[in-house]
Amino acid sequence: SNEFIVGEFLDLGMLLEYKGIAIEDSKVRAVILEPTRRQRKVFSNFSAATMTRGRRKVLMNDIKYLSNYNSDSKDYMDLADLASRKWHLLANNPLLEKLFQPKHVDVSFDYEGDGRYNTRINKVKRPGVYKVEFQVQGHHSELGKFSRTVTKSLYINYGYSSRCRSRIRLLEADIQADIPMRLYIRPKDRYGNLLGPGFGDGIKIRLSSGKVGNPVDHLDGSYTFPLYDVDDPDVVEVEILVMEKSLQKKSLGKLRSWLPGFIRDYLVFHLLEVSQNK
Repeated sequence: SNEFIVGEFLDLGMLLEYKGIAIEDSKVRAVILEPTRRQRKVFSNFSAATMTRGRRKVLMNDIKYLSNYNSDSKDYMDLADLASRKWHLLANNPLLEKLFQPKHVDVSFDYEGDGRYNTRINKVKRPGVYKVEFQVQGHHSELGKFSRTVTKSLYINYGYSSRCRSRIRLLEADIQADIPMRLYIRPKDRYGNLLGPGFGDGIKIRLSSGKVGNPVDHLDGSYTFPLYDVDDPDVVEVEILVMEKSLQKKSLGKLRSWLPGFIRDYLVFHLLEVSQNK
């Protein structure tokens, strides 16, 4: 399979045969080009401390221009296209060139028999495109000394969102400004990876009453969903699914606070206990 998920082991293998006969005693290694943590952080949540103020302002204005596109605009642009444009803005900026250089990881393969060479990489912690360059050196009675290089690409998908690390908040409607009630969501997994930009369609909102509009991608890993026909948030149940996995399920009104529920409950209990002991 060419698709993997963050947090899983990465198993790589190669089969060496010639005319249906296994080739043994060969040296197989691979060079893996993987995205760095800083690269993912810059893409999801742009921070250009290394840039001059003027250049940073120009680039931020370009990104802000992209983020002004939304699903309610007549100039609506596909969310994946928005993310792609942001990537090109950052990757093609010479002052950010070093941040977008991939990390090189060298691995060697073990011979398992029958011409099969395998290796296992520890749990991968960053989503994105990985390039694997397989390098083979060996000797065969008919081929003599030989060497081969094969390059493959694979994509590591965003994993499972962490309820503690993710941010969810209900934003009240502003009737005077004609802004509907919105649900702000910024999913994050246990390794600190943000979902996106460009993955608004990977988030599903289910309401017991009311309607959900198309997402607005803020190009920093966060999304807002307009909510319509919600009379009383305190009695409307909401379930949030990220990449088909349930992230949160509770009363919509309880999402007015930034704090996760268990932390909020602990603080309330602790404050009550302190006040009673006074």
